[in-house]
Amino acid sequence: MKQPNGGSGDHLGRRGFLAAVAVSPLLLSGCFGGAASQGSADTGNFPVTIPHLFGETTVTKVPTRIATLGFASQDACVELGVVPVGVPAYEARGFGTSLWFGKAITSMNAVMPTQYREVDGPPYDSLKSLKPDLILAVNSGITRDEYDTLSKIAPVIAYPGTPFGTDWRTTTLTVGKAIGRSQAAKELVANIEKEIAKAKSSYSDLAGSSFLYLGASSVPGADFEVYDENSNPVRILEDFGVVPSPSLDKVKAQGKRQIVRYGVSPLLWESRRGGELQADIDVVAVNMSERADIAKNGVLDVLPAAKRNSLAVVQNSDDALALLEASPLGVKWVLWTVMPELARAAYQAKHGSGAAGS
Repeated sequence: MKQPNGGSGDHLGRRGFLAAVAVSPLLLSGCFGGAASQGSADTGNFPVTIPHLFGETTVTKVPTRIATLGFASQDACVELGVVPVGVPAYEARGFGTSLWFGKAITSMNAVMPTQYREVDGPPYDSLKSLKPDLILAVNSGITRDEYDTLSKIAPVIAYPGTPFGTDWRTTTLTVGKAIGRSQAAKELVANIEKEIAKAKSSYSDLAGSSFLYLGASSVPGADFEVYDENSNPVRILEDFGVVPSPSLDKVKAQGKRQIVRYGVSPLLWESRRGGELQADIDVVAVNMSERADIAKNGVLDVLPAAKRNSLAVVQNSDDALALLEASPLGVKWVLWTVMPELARAAYQAKHGSGAAGS
């Protein structure tokens, strides 16, 4: 499964966050203290019919054995108090689960679900052995043929629009409806939106700052991978008050779309033209293993934001993965890790020694 390149640069990180807590203690509240809503499912709402790209799926009764595919569905389940019987293993984490999912399972005193790989497509045999009564693929990339095959195992709820393009709110509400916890899902979305609003109020420089979200590689001359407004990383960062840079229009007009099977498809932009990627903030995803070489080779020095020290570097295996996955748990995670660093970059862009007019 191809993820955005990720790595941890010279940024506030966890230590910086602890300092920021003095200003914004609310970021710690409710982050990973357990599932948000662990009440009983509303059996009176069944059957429910949920539309998606391949038609519609009717769930006749409260599902008790849920398997998930792709991103985010498993996080929405545990946040709503339901532990799936099977979940995907992430290549970015050495074929393991995400940190936030693991923390949620631990806080519920639950057993970790069966994990399976889906690098080469849905793991049909593994799914059959689990005997699920519902397969959630709300933010996935399954094809029509794969959907038809999966439907022979159990009812399947696919994504409503583009592959891996479902936003975290839609995922949460769709999963909530499918498992009989619609009201809890609505409350979960509202609570996270409140947390975002409170956090933003502590970082005034975020409002209106322009940004680009891109991936970088240590390979000499490698293209930058730029993500547009239809990608979940950009959508989530917009929730934090920053706005896509106008230079994104040039990238969309002149860049080359990279087609990937898993994850969103970025636009490739030649590194020699990196100086054209004008933005107050560049959020750059790099592989942790490439961090030293990226710094040594000055890969990011060509970016205008680098001259202002307004880069926010995120790591593939956690922060970038949370942005890409776009789940309610992932959004909580990046509130804790990415927003303080984004705020630091916004401050540098507006008030640092390299800021315009300084």
